[in-house]
Amino acid sequence: MVRFYCDYCKKKAKELGIWHQHQVPVEITVDRLYRGIPGSESAKDTNYYSLAESKTLPPPPTLPSLPPPPPRVLHETRDDKLSVGKMLKTIN
Repeated sequence: MVRFYCDYCKKKAKELGIWHQHQVPVEITVDRLYRGIPGSESAKDTNYYSLAESKTLPPPPTLPSLPPPPPRVLHETRDDKLSVGKMLKTIN
């Protein structure tokens, strides 16, 4: 649909004499529009399980009137995430 609209605008601009090819920096193609979207062939294969294990979120900020949570809570959630990742690896 986008391509038809672009072609129509290009055709009308040429008819009116306002189309200058040297002013167009990039030719818009369907491949350029759909590059990197989920399901496209050009999307690279990513192992999300290894990314989840390697990256951890920082602890959330605490409210000024409350004490920070105990460190044990933060480590337990990290261990839980790692164990879920390992379990998903064994399933797949």
